[in-house]
Amino acid sequence: MAKIFSADDPLLNRQVAVKVSTADPSVADTLFLKEAEALANLAHPNIPPMHSRGTDDLGRAFYSMKLIHGQTLQKIIKQLAAGDAETLSAFTLQRLLEIFRKVCDAVAFAHAKGFLHRDLKPENIMVGEYGEVLVMDWGLAVAFRERATPQQPGAESGATGEEGTIRLQGTPQYMSPELTGAGGRDGRGTG
Repeated sequence: MAKIFSADDPLLNRQVAVKVSTADPSVADTLFLKEAEALANLAHPNIPPMHSRGTDDLGRAFYSMKLIHGQTLQKIIKQLAAGDAETLSAFTLQRLLEIFRKVCDAVAFAHAKGFLHRDLKPENIMVGEYGEVLVMDWGLAVAFRERATPQQPGAESGATGEEGTIRLQGTPQYMSPELTGAGGRDGRGTG
């Protein structure tokens, strides 16, 4: 859906990350624009700040945001599982719980603002070199507050298929059982 580049911001003499839509520039990339809208409305220490949005010389939508130097939580988990001594020393249980708390803070803030991430997974959590924790990739985020109905909590315009069926988006192994149907009729995994 998009590519991310590091770039120089000549106006403020800093490096930024620039996310560029890979969709056909002759058609508006509504998902990309919704992601930019979500980020613009989510000013929180654990969500990357968006700096600007625009269109490049080729007609592609883009936005710039904070450039984060660090690693994903996915990489950290793999290194811990492999028994990497440096990672085991740096990422104690206390530090991992602090990362978890910061992710929860970001998600709670987004929910309070009416946004649902829909692709929350270790690969989309960055741990910066100075300890910052950021929930990334809001490309599947949906504004749910105004659009949700009692019959379909979290349903939003464009998320439903024919006859009110909900179109699933996200990474299946990280979706809640309620979305995937894996929870069974009683929600506990039994049918």
